[in-house]
Amino acid sequence: MVVAKIVDDTEMPMTEDGRYAEACLNPLGILGRMNLSTLFEQELNFIGDEVRLRYKDADHETKMDKLMEFYQSVNIVGQAADIKEYYEGLETDEEREAFVNEFYERGFITHQPPFFDNMNFDWLIELYDAFDVKPLKFKNIENPLVMGDVYYLRLKHEPASKMSARSCGQINMKGIPNKSNKIYKAGMAPYSNTPIRMGEQETLNLLLCQNPDAVFDMLDFHSSNKEDRKNLIHKLLTKMEGEPLKLEKSKFNTIKDLLTAYFTVLGLQLKQSDEEC
Repeated sequence: MVVAKIVDDTEMPMTEDGRYAEACLNPLGILGRMNLSTLFEQELNFIGDEVRLRYKDADHETKMDKLMEFYQSVNIVGQAADIKEYYEGLETDEEREAFVNEFYERGFITHQPPFFDNMNFDWLIELYDAFDVKPLKFKNIENPLVMGDVYYLRLKHEPASKMSARSCGQINMKGIPNKSNKIYKAGMAPYSNTPIRMGEQETLNLLLCQNPDAVFDMLDFHSSNKEDRKNLIHKLLTKMEGEPLKLEKSKFNTIKDLLTAYFTVLGLQLKQSDEEC
């Protein structure tokens, strides 16, 4: 993550109930890195905060019911079972109330197991519907937004060679596959035209969502056609709130052309199979 600008807290976006955001994330940065866990972490903490604030002043029974309902939806095997066991093991009503109140004062801390049995997009939508949580309205911002806690780890090393901008092209203006360009750095372009590729880690992150069709589409757009990649970024930047993302793929395919050239040299021909793969 790159910090683009630091301003006073009072200059940050503020919700209608007076809460300031501490950081604003660039959505293209998350899409480019394919780090979907960042989104899940933010959304889960957002839902937890909204439920906590909504029932903070309710009676003890209601607070306990909503607390268990939340953890049973997020992590029923681990946290929900442990919380219930600890709560039932307390000896007095005062201890039980203090235990529950600590969640509503300090926050609903969630745990997501790595790789499997963790949050996905369908599960997240069900969570929003179950607790009737809506994105927040911010002052002077037209579209509602999500504001949840995200935790960052600052690395000790910052090599200059690793500073780059994710983008949609394959090579720079000189025909060299470097990672940044002067036009983008100077703020003269909304996104960089220098290389991007879908690597094994990005592909693995997408596969963990258990949606192979989405993986295929992203690989197709990012790996096959420069114009399709530009079209994808343009649509993401310009589409209106709630508008579906509609993309049309061109027939040009870089990978197909490269394979055809290799096979031609070997005296072979690349043909499309009659059977659908």
